[in-house]
This record gives sequence, C-alpha cells and structure tokens, in this order.
Amino acid sequence: MKYIQFMIIIFVNLILLFTSCKSAVEEPIKLPTADYSKVFLQWDFEKEPTGLLGYPSKDIQIVADPLNPTNKVMMCSSPEGEYRTEVSPMMRKSTSLNYFHADDSSLETGDEFWLGIRILKVHEDFDCNPSIVQIGPINNPTNNPGVTSAGHYQLQWKSSYNKWRWREFKSTFDPNETTSDVVTVNYGSWEKFVFHCKFKSNATGLIEVWKDGQLIYSATRQNGTAKSQTRIVWGVYGGIGNTAHPNLVCYFDDVKIGNRNASYNDVVPK
Repeated sequence: MKYIQFMIIIFVNLILLFTSCKSAVEEPIKLPTADYSKVFLQWDFEKEPTGLLGYPSKDIQIVADPLNPTNKVMMCSSPEGEYRTEVSPMMRKSTSLNYFHADDSSLETGDEFWLGIRILKVHEDFDCNPSIVQIGPINNPTNNPGVTSAGHYQLQWKSSYNKWRWREFKSTFDPNETTSDVVTVNYGSWEKFVFHCKFKSNATGLIEVWKDGQLIYSATRQNGTAKSQTRIVWGVYGGIGNTAHPNLVCYFDDVKIGNRNASYNDVVPK
C-alpha cells in the first residue's frame, strides 16, 4: 500500500513539473514598451549611444563619471587649435537630423520641445565663452545672407567671471542680439538644466530655461519663420575662428527630449 501511495506521489509531482515547464515555455515574453507620446529621445550613456551625429570621435567619448565612477557619462573636449566638438540628435527612425519646424503641429518634428540635460563643468582658468548647449538653425545671417537665425540660442560658459550666459542671436526680423549672465557656474558639480521651446512665426514663440529647479530665463516673442528648421546641439563650441584656447572639457548625462505633450517633470534629470 505504501508503495502504491509513493508511486502516486511521484506521478503527481511529475505531472506538476511537466505542466510548469510547459507553461514556462508557452508564456509569452513581455518586453517593456517605450512610451513615445511624451519623451521620444533619451540617452543615459550606460551603454554605447546611438542616434547622435558627431559620435563617436576622438574628442567625444563615453567615460566614467568624475564624481561617481560607477556611472557612465559623455565627455566632450575641444583641444587647442579646434573650435567645435558637438553632437546632434537624429530622428528615432532614421539617420537624418532631428529638426523642429516652426508652426508645425506634429509630435517628433513639431514646433515645441522640452530638453532635460545634466552638465558638469570643470574649472578652467582662462578667458573664453564657448557654447555648451545650442538650440537653433545651422546657419545664421552673419555668414549666410538671407538666412534667418530665428530662434538661435546658446547656453555659454563665461569663464572670466564664472557665469552661465544665455545668448540670443540677432535675426532678420530682430536686429538686436542679447546676452544675459543668468546664473553662477557650480564647478565640479552636476547641474540640471531644462529648456522649453516653442518656435512660432508670430509673437507666441517661447523660450524658458531652468537650472536646478529655478527658472533663470524666459522670453516670449517671434523666434521662427514659417517652416524654419531648428535643431538641438550639445558639446563644446568655441566659435568659428576661435582656436586660441587651451583644452576645453565638459561632461553630459541624462539627456531627455520631449514633445508638446511633455512637461518639466517628464524631462528634468533625476
């Protein structure tokens, strides 16, 4: 009798084991799905980044975070004699640049976006004011007559008095170029920036900039012409012809780009 009971127990356990194995095999694999309705491009640099024009290069590398060696970040450096070391996001589904178009209502290439990015600037003791983040068209009227620089903005590092400077280029409809020294640079610390842009061929155009949760710049005015193209760039840009500087270095991490459905909280670096 005991032998029969023992065999029944073994038989039942074999059935249960077979059933569990069969269920494990037949259970569909559930992959995480990205929600592109708000944030449609992002990089944390923990693995080799894709979709960035300009990467890789000898002056743009993925390295250990200077403040946390277990974290990976992007380092951009501009050696003496060079003036540009930058990357630009490309479209998620192609190899073309991700442009935003004034007065466009689409989500990924429309007239509004949010950009969140962490920046770490090391102290370098010399006088220069390189661009660290650029938002704007490739061309400007200075060297391309007839092409507007509408909505061309730069977050610059003003080294001589340790400030982040916000620059708005002059354009074909606004002859005034403005620069504002908006906030002090916290050398050797990660700083969290958020940019919110609406590109309009009318007075409802908007640019807003936050640093570490504080709104440091805001302007509402025309910043585009009908269907004009604007792109996002980050890195180190000394300016055309400006090569008389030592090596410039800047670090970047936690980049997120959101569309018109996004908000500050969707893109702000954690």
